Amino acid sequence: MASYEEVDSLFENAMKGQWGKVVETYRNCSKAREANITKSKETALHIAIADGQTETALDLLNIIANGENAFNIENRK
Repeated sequence: MASYEEVDSLFENAMKGQWGKVVETYRNCSKAREANITKSKETALHIAIADGQTETALDLLNIIANGENAFNIENRK
């Protein structure tokens, strides 16, 4: 089970391009998959897509593909 620190680190890891750490956090923590990590209510998946991280976005989508609500999370854009 992932800790709150891991969820909190999603923003920092995404901004630093540490996508492997983001993917690992998604694997280990269901809360991370739905966490809004920016003021615009973006998830790490939103950021990966906006950053052109196709492989990472596909990895994240595969992790959350098991019927979770993360597919319904919208950002402000």
